[in-house]
Amino acid sequence: MAAMSGKVVQNVFKAQCYQQNRQFGTQYQRDSCAPYMRTLPPFHGGKLAWTGISSMQMRNLSKYQSGFVSRGTFYCNASSSATAVPSLDKVDFLKLQNGSDIRGVAVAGVEGEPVSLTEPVTEAIAAAFAAWLLDKKKVDASRRLKVSIGHDSRISAQMLQDAVSRGISGAGLDVVQYGLASTPAMFNSALTEDKAILCPVDGAIMITASHLPYNRNGFKFFTNAGGLGKADIKDILERAADIYSNFLTEGYSGKKASASVQKVDYMAVYTSDLVKAVRKAAGNREKPLEGFHIIVDAGNGAGGFFASQVLEPLGAITSGSQFLEPDGMFPNHIPNPEDKVAMKAITQAVLDNKADLGIIFDTDVDRSAAVDSSGREFNRNRLIALVSAIVLEEHPSTTIVTDSVTSDGLTSFIEKKLGGKHHRFKRGYKNVIDEAMRLNSVGEESHLAIETSGHGALKENHWLDDGAYLMVKLLNKLASARASGRDDGSKVLTDLVEGLEEPAIAVELRLKINQSHPDLKGGSFRDYGEAVLKHLENSIASDPKLQKAPVNYEGVRVSGLGGWFLLRLSLHDPVLPLNIEAPSREDAVKLGLEVAAAVKDLASTPAIFNSTLTEDEAFLSPVDGVIMITGSLRLYSSEDGIFEYVRVHMHENPAAQWNGFRFFTNAGGLGKTDIKDILERAADIYSNFLTTSVQKVDYMAVYTSDLVKAVRKAAGNVEKPLEGFHIIVDAGNGAGEFFAAKVLEPLGAITSGCQFLEPGYVIMGSSMFPNHIPNPEDKVAMKALLPRQFLTTRPTWGSSLMQRSAAVDSTVRGGKAPYRFTRGYKNVIDEAIRMNSVGEESHLAIESSGQGALKEDHWLDDGSYLMVKLLNKLASARASVLKHLENSIASDPKLQKAPVNYEGVRVSGFGGWFLLWLPLHDHVLPLNIEAPSCEDAVKFGLEVAAAVKEFPALDTSALDKFVQTQYAERRSLSAFGLRSSGCRLFRDELTCLT
Repeated sequence: MAAMSGKVVQNVFKAQCYQQNRQFGTQYQRDSCAPYMRTLPPFHGGKLAWTGISSMQMRNLSKYQSGFVSRGTFYCNASSSATAVPSLDKVDFLKLQNGSDIRGVAVAGVEGEPVSLTEPVTEAIAAAFAAWLLDKKKVDASRRLKVSIGHDSRISAQMLQDAVSRGISGAGLDVVQYGLASTPAMFNSALTEDKAILCPVDGAIMITASHLPYNRNGFKFFTNAGGLGKADIKDILERAADIYSNFLTEGYSGKKASASVQKVDYMAVYTSDLVKAVRKAAGNREKPLEGFHIIVDAGNGAGGFFASQVLEPLGAITSGSQFLEPDGMFPNHIPNPEDKVAMKAITQAVLDNKADLGIIFDTDVDRSAAVDSSGREFNRNRLIALVSAIVLEEHPSTTIVTDSVTSDGLTSFIEKKLGGKHHRFKRGYKNVIDEAMRLNSVGEESHLAIETSGHGALKENHWLDDGAYLMVKLLNKLASARASGRDDGSKVLTDLVEGLEEPAIAVELRLKINQSHPDLKGGSFRDYGEAVLKHLENSIASDPKLQKAPVNYEGVRVSGLGGWFLLRLSLHDPVLPLNIEAPSREDAVKLGLEVAAAVKDLASTPAIFNSTLTEDEAFLSPVDGVIMITGSLRLYSSEDGIFEYVRVHMHENPAAQWNGFRFFTNAGGLGKTDIKDILERAADIYSNFLTTSVQKVDYMAVYTSDLVKAVRKAAGNVEKPLEGFHIIVDAGNGAGEFFAAKVLEPLGAITSGCQFLEPGYVIMGSSMFPNHIPNPEDKVAMKALLPRQFLTTRPTWGSSLMQRSAAVDSTVRGGKAPYRFTRGYKNVIDEAIRMNSVGEESHLAIESSGQGALKEDHWLDDGSYLMVKLLNKLASARASVLKHLENSIASDPKLQKAPVNYEGVRVSGFGGWFLLWLPLHDHVLPLNIEAPSCEDAVKFGLEVAAAVKEFPALDTSALDKFVQTQYAERRSLSAFGLRSSGCRLFRDELTCLT
């Protein structure tokens, strides 16, 4: 059937099912000629397009479970799917549970993430939901239940919708497909009373994985009582496991959808209700937002409707809205109001378009955030404060329920300024909503349950976490303010949060529990995490500087030092998240140290860090070499075996603790056997500390001086061989800040635009580097170096410098295929040393991580020296041209090199002279010529051309043009440039002066 865009199509699909069970004596038939029912237009989000579904005959089956037959349920006969029937593997269904949702991998292609939401698995889950729904509803056998199905923009949406439809219809329930929809709309479909659009449905399924990557997907389930809870999800998954086991024994056919499958444009109904709510708040004005400029960022999720179907009918200007088209690859940013990149995108759009307000949604529109006209973000604590202010105006003294990580400043704002009550509960939007409902049930009025993630639910909206409705509350405020004569845009919202105290530092660190560590003794990570929390609680009790929160429902929350911290056990993962808020970085560090000091005494702390947090004195060692205290302790992750870097270095703090060392001798870095030897020695030394004389030396001055000398030597001992080069350093707030001031600048380079040179902090194994991870392999780090600096200051070169390093430039050169060896920088270096020892020459050992060592540098993996090799090439490239010219001139009797010359190469001959010299601020070798005639000038040009022809990176086009052109009666010529910049060629026109 052809799609009809923009219209409501009646009777788009009819599949008549004949029930052969005795309980159904008559033919089941439904009149589907109803408004809002239509053939949905092709869905191109994530490169999908819907196809028509053919009618199918029904027949009795007991394929999934016998319990269905007793209810008069049935399955449909269907033609085979055009796609191949998938193979069946054993599945642990309970691992798909994610709290009150189901989540899994639906698309192959990401290494280490096998597909878990296959079509058979999905069909089994849908059939299990149908069985669960039949049990809960206990309807008369003569009434058929209806289930609505919607999805977000993910690329697996089509496949999963088809599988869900098969599972539901195969169980004898009617299917109503909504196509691209939002999670809140799916719940609303169970509440809407309108038979014309087949509402209310008995159950609803939203196919979504929120803000997770493109390869993930999942399911949320609803009835008219709300979203299903954890126990319900577990029940459904256990049923699904039984159904799937039947697939394994009886075979899985993968038939196409069956039973009564109809399509409805429910989003038109849902958005119409949102529009009505705003109009009502503004005194039933038709266009209460007229004149407001409001921008929407849907992040290529399902929220693009809000601009055209909500804001524009209300009169708002929506130009500048972005990423409204559904695209399941999410090419612009993660659709997540908590994501910094996403919030920066909507903030910039608001500022660029001079808009009054910006609104951003997550993928399935159950979360949202906003930005005012000045670029101030309303998310996390600030969004909670804003919505609380609006709700408390409508319901004075009501209780606001939030999750556990909200700030003390928010509590003060809600209780002291707004006159409400702040009830801080557990993490998890369903926990927060359920707690608000519980409070109402025991007589404590609550009208708002909201989480820092952006999930917000209101009592007036059936306790549904609806990101669009949350934004409607903001729009209501704008519209009502305009109706009352106020005309200052979003300032009405900004004024509502005036007085909210916000911390200078807010950070969340995640402490992983190694489930395979023997200290767990085969127990669960939950038991171990609870033991850590109990130990912390006992430690805090004896510290007068800290006060444990008198009322707390999750983890250990402690105030002190002007801030607070919360250590809690994750809802789903073997992780102890640590939230810290403080008035300054120093205070945040102190709070981090308090936690570190408390947990280091727990005998099984290695299960979290894989290393004990130990004082420096314990590692005094009589090694004859160098000890570098970097804080880089290599730890294995319990999940994937990937190395993590953990530091506990507090800058200028008397209680500083360090947990990492690297040891060197003149033979290079020590190996595993050496480290074991040292630790065994350290154990003996610990009982009898050695007293030695300790002196402080600025060895970095020596080290950097050697680097400078290396570059000068490569350039023929030129004092400033990098003069004119513009080179930017990004140290990522690590230890590489010296390279700009102590290496590049003494060599003459321009270093303006260098960034993040100040050292950062790390607490409890997680970085507090404020800008990006200092890692040349990190995409964000490399992006920080490239776009910001290269697009604004256009430097010659950029370098991200640490022990490892990387450079970005416009040229990439190929080379001989490398000798590949085992991963690990030490493995690579040791192999290069071994090869030399057996007679196979090797001068470079380098790992893809950026750690490279050269034989000439004693096989030390030195990121700075690696960059020096590149600088040598830059410097020597220009200097070598002049050196080669000088050698060529020496053997030519017609030409005489100037006996005294301080710049470049100056030569006399043919009655005149020429000078080729290095520039101060450009990638140019200027050539000046003066001669008594044009012919003599051409001869000079030919001499230079012959001498420099061996340098292909030198653009001699201006010189070639000069010697090929006849300039009669011209006396002197000057100032044309030979320009060079690696492989990039630049051309100048010849300038002739009479």
